[in-house]
Amino acid sequence: MGRCVDDPAGCARVADWLTSAFPAAKWRVVPQAYRVGGVPYVNVLATAAAGSAGPLFVLAAHYDTVPGTPGADGEM
Repeated sequence: MGRCVDDPAGCARVADWLTSAFPAAKWRVVPQAYRVGGVPYVNVLATAAAGSAGPLFVLAAHYDTVPGTPGADGEM
């Protein structure tokens, strides 16, 4: 899957995957669409189901990156 902001189609594939993976884990997803230079992108916001047991935690990561930088997973 593409991760580079220069690959909007790749970013869209990752957003689509996240949008389906979180509900499979019983998380609620709210896609947040935005545009950069006229190109559409999506932030994927996910929250645990109401009344979920367990501790509260916050996870934030970028699934996109600019050329020559590692991004959230350290991949280059």
